[in-house]
Amino acid sequence: MHAEVAGVGLWCRAEATDVANAVLDGVDGMLLGAETLRGRYAVETVRTVLSICRQAELAFDYEEHFEHMITSAMDVRHHPHSFTLKFFSLQRAL
Repeated sequence: MHAEVAGVGLWCRAEATDVANAVLDGVDGMLLGAETLRGRYAVETVRTVLSICRQAELAFDYEEHFEHMITSAMDVRHHPHSFTLKFFSLQRAL
């Protein structure tokens, strides 16, 4: 996020999108530096980040993401250098 959030408390689309995209990318946590350490709007910043995170989580399809992760983890084509996956794939074929 930018210094503008820390000093003036104004959020623009770029900051909000950064937070939402981090959630959609699967981030486990957010680190707020200047916005909460020396910013004049620390509480408002945390509330805004929390609100954006909650909205982004509503849009995230966890079930589809989980299925994709499991499927791609078991697909040898996604892991061409994995001996273990190749071995198990060959066993299934026999």
